[in-house]
Amino acid sequence: MTNAPLSFDADLADGLRKCEHRLRVKPSLATCDETAQLDVHLANSIDGEAVGRGTVSRILQALGEFGFTAAHVATLFPATTDAMISAELAGLDDSEAAQHALAMAKAYPALYDAFLIASLGLGLVDAAPHAAPSRWSHGTQLFGRWTIERELGRGATAEIAVAIDSVLSSENETVRVVVKRFDDGVESARAHALREVRALHALPERVALRPIALHAPRGQAAVLVTRFEESRAPRCANDIAATARALDRVHAAGVTHGDLKPEHIRIRGDHSAFFIDFGFAGQATQECVRDDFARLIEIARPFVPSVIAATSNAAIQRGSPRLASAALRAFAPAALRWATQRAALAAAMLGVTATAGYAYGRWFAGNPTPVMSAVSSLEKNGTPLLVSGGALSALAQSGRLISARVRSDGKIEQLAVRWPEFPPEHYKQSPYGKYAPLQFVQFKPDGEMVFDLSESSTIPSPSDWKSQ
Repeated sequence: MTNAPLSFDADLADGLRKCEHRLRVKPSLATCDETAQLDVHLANSIDGEAVGRGTVSRILQALGEFGFTAAHVATLFPATTDAMISAELAGLDDSEAAQHALAMAKAYPALYDAFLIASLGLGLVDAAPHAAPSRWSHGTQLFGRWTIERELGRGATAEIAVAIDSVLSSENETVRVVVKRFDDGVESARAHALREVRALHALPERVALRPIALHAPRGQAAVLVTRFEESRAPRCANDIAATARALDRVHAAGVTHGDLKPEHIRIRGDHSAFFIDFGFAGQATQECVRDDFARLIEIARPFVPSVIAATSNAAIQRGSPRLASAALRAFAPAALRWATQRAALAAAMLGVTATAGYAYGRWFAGNPTPVMSAVSSLEKNGTPLLVSGGALSALAQSGRLISARVRSDGKIEQLAVRWPEFPPEHYKQSPYGKYAPLQFVQFKPDGEMVFDLSESSTIPSPSDWKSQ
């Protein structure tokens, strides 16, 4: 595949110049029979060229020399658009072609819809002559791949059915899909399907059904295929809370549903919510977001207390959809139950911490720890306690005493004790084992006790120790 710009014959070049002149003088004149014929001529010339990656770039570069942008090509030359995309993807397997088409859609926003259709229509073109009959019934075959199992509904612009996917199914698992056929006019069906697919591609996981395929030929009915998930309609306040959470995620993605109603809200077995029918989706402007939540509040009224509905509605009137969502979510029974459990857990933890703090003197300076009490008693009473094994013996038996050093008069000069209440950064090497939390207590002649945790504190060498 060469990267050289595409060249046009004299007749085609002359037609392009005339079309550009009409577009420049009066844009509405550009859409005419002559332009349609030029489009077919241009598409045929592309079919005769070499194909592969880079075809779209070459063609747009060549048309750009005549003053046409990618947006002009998408609008004025639909056949050319389809031809150059088919040429771009030629020679690639379906998976690679789908990924490349999505990448090209991002690179050429003006051609986004055409590339999106191409990415979802791979493998369906050959089956197009047998695509989908005008009416469905049980057992109807679509594109040689999907078999209608049951109808879900039929409206003014579309009909929906559940089908079995023969490609994705196996002996051990039957995979079902939702097939939606748009048939509300020649071009409006394609536009309707594209609007829904654009929304589905923009949304995060689990707030909508993921698209599998799209067949949207110009001037014909469009067929959209999405994954199927077992679900039910909302029926309680918890479902409304889940819907509010899902709607927040939809809006965060820059999309609004545009036609929210009970039948468009579905609840999974795990109580999460998702939406169907994004045919009227739009951008998440402030007004559209308010409209979505206003519709949700009306849907919620039979399931939530009137004060919650009133609070949410007041928030919407004040232009605060987030507050409305928070009200719908916070007062659902599941949320209240979880809040109560968290409060009870916090109270229990507070009680345990308070008890431990009281026992070990962590919170109250007036309640010394057992180590401090024993040391204080020893300091006041001197050697007799050391000899008799009173408080010092109890301290040793508790496992807290590491070493003791006494003065020549027999009174305690320094103790090294384990102090588990201190954090690990105060741990030091002990002669009796690995790292242990140490507290050095020094007794001054004037009766003052000094508690030292500094790095300069050292344990007396064994030759200096005196103990019971």
